[in-house]
Amino acid sequence: MNLGGVLATKDTKSLAGMKPSFAVFFDGDESTLYQIAMWIKPFENVGQEWIIITRRPSMAGQLQAMTKKAKVVIARDRDKLIEVCNLPTLKFIMYVNNARENTEVVRFPHLVHAQLMHGDSEKTASFNPVSGMFTKIFVAGQAGVDRYARNGVKVAADKFEIVGRPQLGGMNVAEGPVNPKKPTVLVAPTWGGSALGEELSSLSVTPQIVEALTKAGASVIYRPHPFCSKTSEGAHTISVVHEMLEQHANKTGIKHVFGAAAETEITVNQAANLSDMIVSDLSGIMSDWLFSLKPYLLVSMDQTAQEFTERYPMAKTGVVLDGRAPADFEPAILRLLNTDTQATYEARKEMREYYLAGAENDDRAALFNSVVNRIISEA
Repeated sequence: MNLGGVLATKDTKSLAGMKPSFAVFFDGDESTLYQIAMWIKPFENVGQEWIIITRRPSMAGQLQAMTKKAKVVIARDRDKLIEVCNLPTLKFIMYVNNARENTEVVRFPHLVHAQLMHGDSEKTASFNPVSGMFTKIFVAGQAGVDRYARNGVKVAADKFEIVGRPQLGGMNVAEGPVNPKKPTVLVAPTWGGSALGEELSSLSVTPQIVEALTKAGASVIYRPHPFCSKTSEGAHTISVVHEMLEQHANKTGIKHVFGAAAETEITVNQAANLSDMIVSDLSGIMSDWLFSLKPYLLVSMDQTAQEFTERYPMAKTGVVLDGRAPADFEPAILRLLNTDTQATYEARKEMREYYLAGAENDDRAALFNSVVNRIISEA
């Protein structure tokens, strides 16, 4: 039975007529759909027939709603998965997260398997040793390659493919230093992370950050990671910041953007285009932000600013704040708002190319498309 383009598990006749060159495997619940959503347009722009494979019937409708060019195939049981992975034209499967079910699909050795992940960041997910099980690891730039070695994870060099970030085509780029009189600042903390011992999220100190920004006369766009509200503490902190921004707007007339207006009604690129600078941490949004060449402040939650700068390359071209030092908040915010120079702008340009290969190319998707098409042709 065929339901709105979604192929049910016993729909072998529909499968027989399909001729995909590549597939995307997705496993996750509704809260993780953003991980594949950011890749849909790049997949559609490759110029090849493709499909989405999921083992969760409950996700098929939402996945199908994301694209008009690909069919969603439900491979709930092992027999159906074998059938899908043995489609004669299928050469290549891509993955956008570290879901457990990936291990079931990567076992088909006649296919090329590539881990893309859903963002480039300094989190452990971006240098997970598990990525070594894939034939290829797609990274945005040389920073993504070096990150594995820097963290003691040995991966064969020929596994890496540098593909840039095809999602950044709609992001505006600063043409020089940014020192606006009335700045708009994107505050975008990441979530707590999934690895034990990770203290990455600056969410808990965003009330102090927002207070310092509003005191300096800045307008704030508040966009926490989608997972930040999953804990009661996170949800409470977000509500506190929302109330702060609402009260400040009512008192001063300065407009702030928060809630759905900042988190779901606009994209990351649109949020970046509305902002002059960003305050974040080790969120994946930071690598994307580098494309804009605008100033940024990174919050360290588990080490001094100096230690943080020595550990993470992008910290060298931004302002770094020790989130455990309340006295440093206002001075760091003022440095962010008022001290951009041509020298720091040029340094950000170099850092951008290190993290985001091909950033100077007008066609942001060119590198990704060429790599995908090459892999398909060689498979």
